[in-house]
Amino acid sequence: MVSEIHLKKQQINYSYRQIGLRSYTTEQRYLPVPLFHQEQSWYCGPASVQMISTYLSGTTYSQDDIANYMGTTPSEGTEVSQMMYGVNYWSGTNFYSCEQISNVSIEYAVKSSVNQNYPVIANVLTQELDNHYGFNSGHYVVITGYKYYWSGTPVYAPSALNVSPKGLAYSSTFTYNDPYFPATKTVRTSIMGYAIRRWTGYFIW
Repeated sequence: MVSEIHLKKQQINYSYRQIGLRSYTTEQRYLPVPLFHQEQSWYCGPASVQMISTYLSGTTYSQDDIANYMGTTPSEGTEVSQMMYGVNYWSGTNFYSCEQISNVSIEYAVKSSVNQNYPVIANVLTQELDNHYGFNSGHYVVITGYKYYWSGTPVYAPSALNVSPKGLAYSSTFTYNDPYFPATKTVRTSIMGYAIRRWTGYFIW
């Protein structure tokens, strides 16, 4: 596991050095991840895994089977670590790992993962992400794309992955699938980052 995470970060460092040599007005990429509604009020985790596993494997597994595998319960939902194991298992990959947003910025993680065709799972506090929720608690959403607006040449700091890229404009956005509504939505990167920090501080990439 340590070697896999180290390799992932090596890949990030390399890709950011390369990108830093070029100048952009905007950078964007979106993945055609299917949107599924969570079948139970506590199934945001299974529904998020279902979206990603369908996208990556081409097979749609039932939310009940995914929930049983991950130990999802009505009172606790799904633990972040079980989400990581679940998305790897049902997607047939070992790509995904848990990360604290204090260690790696969500802007870095989303760009790196999406550019490798892997969506990102964010664990958020609902009303910090979107005030249309009728409740305020932990929730999982699937980040499927990004649009970064740059003021000048993008500058990355590979040695400080927890620092947002210099020159990334306030209006930069993420696109994400929310299994609760269900809906595909767009939000500023800063709002998504704050919503993650206000709950567990974890995302899965």
